[in-house]
Amino acid sequence: MELPFFLIARKLAPALITGNTIVIKPSEFTPNNAIAFAEIVHQVGLPKGVFNLVLGRGETVGQELAGNPKVAMVSMTGSVAAGEKIMAAAAKNITKVCLELGGKRLPL
Repeated sequence: MELPFFLIARKLAPALITGNTIVIKPSEFTPNNAIAFAEIVHQVGLPKGVFNLVLGRGETVGQELAGNPKVAMVSMTGSVAAGEKIMAAAAKNITKVCLELGGKRLPL
C-alpha cells in the first residue's frame, strides 16, 4: 500500500459522506501521489471545488490553511513538531483539529 495515497483517501471519504469539501495539502516530499489522486477524482466526475489540492511547504501553505478562519476543521498526519505548529495556527480561530502525530511506519 502506498501510504500517502491511502492517507488522502482516508480523509476524503468522511468529508464526502458528510457533505463537505476538502483541501488536501500533501507533504512537499510526496506530492506526486496527491497529484495522481486529484487526476482520478477529476476522471470520476467529482464536482469542481469538492476536492481541492494545494501544493507547497508546510511552514507556509500548511500554516496559512490551518490559520484561515474559513477552514472549519484541520486534520493532519505528521510529526509532533508540525502538529504543534498546526494546533497553534488553528487555535487562533478555535478551529476543530484532529492530529495523528509521531508515527514511525514500522514494517510488520
